[in-house]
Amino acid sequence: MAFKKHWVITLKKLNRALADVRAELDKSGFWNPRLANIGVYLTWFGSAYGWQHYRRSGDIEITAFSLCRLCEAIPGSESVPLRDIVRHEYAHAIADSNRGLMRSSQFHRAFGKHHDSDSPSVYSPDMHVSKYAAEDAGEDFAEVSMCYLKYSGKLPHHLDTPAIRKKWGFVSQLCSQIQSGKRRWAPEISMSKLTDIYLPVLEQAQRLGLGAPCIVKTWSDWSQETLFPVGKPRESLFSKL
Repeated sequence: MAFKKHWVITLKKLNRALADVRAELDKSGFWNPRLANIGVYLTWFGSAYGWQHYRRSGDIEITAFSLCRLCEAIPGSESVPLRDIVRHEYAHAIADSNRGLMRSSQFHRAFGKHHDSDSPSVYSPDMHVSKYAAEDAGEDFAEVSMCYLKYSGKLPHHLDTPAIRKKWGFVSQLCSQIQSGKRRWAPEISMSKLTDIYLPVLEQAQRLGLGAPCIVKTWSDWSQETLFPVGKPRESLFSKL
């Protein structure tokens, strides 16, 4: 029977899976010292395939023999690869070690709930990458991240729906933030606030004959991008304000 292939998880199997998944995490930009400090252990028995000690030690435990694995003997049940389990649990560890990025409006817009919300959703293949992803927002994130690592960041055609694409985009942006050493997202400036900043500068630039400043999206962009057309001295506007 197919389920016998991974009936018992040995330390050798776990170490091979860890090496592969850690390489994926490193390639994607997720891997950092905080994630490297998280221990992964093989435990003898449990009901689940594995778990991550969220908000506690942060460590990951993978069960050598689990009730979930036993249930794979039921006809019609799907077998869960060990590497998918490791990817999933590492995704929880990523969330745990980057709480400032997870407790954000960016996450809420992508997943429709706050990360720590425990309210389940009705499963829909248009909304979720797996049935387990509908359990709550944290599991949804872990399942999307598992697929993101598994497919090297390339959204498979069978998962390419508007809702999943939005979640996939969040995971991709999260990789960039972690790789850049960011612990929080850059402050967002509303259009009304941007208008309050932009219009006085525009009026002054027009009076000085400097042309229209460019519109940028975030305060960090605003402070770094040039405000004037090529050939105009950047410092002249600020020296006359």
